[in-house]
Amino acid sequence: MNANPSLSIQQAMDQAGQMVIDVYAHFERLRRQLLSWGADIDAQIEKFVDGMGKLLRGNFRWSFETPRYFGSEREEVKRTKCIKLLPPKTTVQKNIIHSRKDANLQRK
Repeated sequence: MNANPSLSIQQAMDQAGQMVIDVYAHFERLRRQLLSWGADIDAQIEKFVDGMGKLLRGNFRWSFETPRYFGSEREEVKRTKCIKLLPPKTTVQKNIIHSRKDANLQRK
């Protein structure tokens, strides 16, 4: 992931959303490019890849059905695709600095 402190919150959310869209598109693109290994193997591969796609879609759907991410407003979030963000306790830059310090301490 690329931390870019020059992005606004909206720009960062837009970028994250585009990353999700890109991953789904990449998955479908790779799915269409699968080689054939014969009918028996192809059927097994298709079943596996279908399962992976269902896992991705199921996780996305679950995130709107559980209160874990959007609380009691999840139906509204699902409908509008808009969420209310809480103000950060620390800046992104401070989080990056602390993460680097923690990583350096763990290496020693």
